[in-house]
Amino acid sequence: MVMGVYSIMRDAPLFSQPCGQSTQIEKYSLMNTVFCFFTCFTFFVFPGGGEGARARALVLTILHCAFATWGALMWMQVRSGGLCEPILNGQYKTIFDFQHICVFHNAVFFTLLVVHEALVIGGSKAIRNDYTVVPELQPAPARHAPLGPFAAPSPHLMQTSPVPSVISRVGETSKIPDIEPGIVADYDTKIFRTPNLPTQFPGVLPQGQP
Repeated sequence: MVMGVYSIMRDAPLFSQPCGQSTQIEKYSLMNTVFCFFTCFTFFVFPGGGEGARARALVLTILHCAFATWGALMWMQVRSGGLCEPILNGQYKTIFDFQHICVFHNAVFFTLLVVHEALVIGGSKAIRNDYTVVPELQPAPARHAPLGPFAAPSPHLMQTSPVPSVISRVGETSKIPDIEPGIVADYDTKIFRTPNLPTQFPGVLPQGQP
């Protein structure tokens, strides 16, 4: 991008020259520079995943192929003409070199995009991520165990808990309150003692009197 802007500004008089108008090298360089800005901008702001990313990759593939073909045909025309090549190599060498770089740049990225999309759409395990857009940062999963009714308490919570620990009071002597004698007698007579069962019918519970 920087070289494209520099070459266009440096060799701006080529627009009015016959070689510039016949070869359209200035227009080609300008469109490649704008296309490069567009590619970098959408790389960072375009949402990843889904059909939108695939549509962007398809548009980039078509444009890279078009610019590579246009640049290669322009290069062949300049070399076959015989009149503009010495002028471009002598007076406008910066933009002429940039045109050559654009041809190789578009050809390489066209090949990479075709291979990338073929592997992604084909479901290949070699490429599991979309490299045509910037990766999205997502929060990492929690390292601690999930909280729940059966989850162990966190050591931090155990240290800062205001509830007194029972373990620390094991060695302390505690006084159990005495039970009243009436309560002990009721338990002894009504609960712990079983009624006398008749011996003539073992296994038969006593029935209430009518």
